Amino acid sequence: MQETLSVIAEWLQSWWYYVGRTFVSFVAIAFITIIVSEYLFSTRLFLKLLNMLASILRITRLPIDFSTPLLFGVFDSRAEHSLISSMVKENRVRENEVIIYNLISMPITAPRLIIQYVAPLAISTLGLALGITYICLLLASTLIAFVMGLTYSRIAIKITSHQQEGKAIQTVNSFTKR
Repeated sequence: MQETLSVIAEWLQSWWYYVGRTFVSFVAIAFITIIVSEYLFSTRLFLKLLNMLASILRITRLPIDFSTPLLFGVFDSRAEHSLISSMVKENRVRENEVIIYNLISMPITAPRLIIQYVAPLAISTLGLALGITYICLLLASTLIAFVMGLTYSRIAIKITSHQQEGKAIQTVNSFTKR
């Protein structure tokens, strides 16, 4: 009976330690994110970073509106997704542009998540050599997703531009028939 109680007490102690550590790390990450974003806004570095990220978006022919979520995605993925969802609700971007954005932003936003969540688990379960190999393959897959997003953006945006040109021609033809 006493052994059972000691096992339960040890489990509860380790569980509370995990919960406390997670809470402290969450608060620390939120605090650091707020400080960094305030620093970026106050020193106008935010605009320089947005212009740098906007060049990536120009390559893919995406709207420049995506540069702000892309910058926030480096620090906090929840803020990135909330910005994207509000842009979709306001009809500022289309759904295929969001798909392209998610593929394009993977090499920029995913490394933080991989290092923070996947790396400790992969290295502890797979060992050092195999864990690092797994992490490198995950990072390589983000580059593959970037290439897929770039290719899809060239195809999808070309198709939508042709569809818009077709609609414009139909509209002009309907006016000339009157």
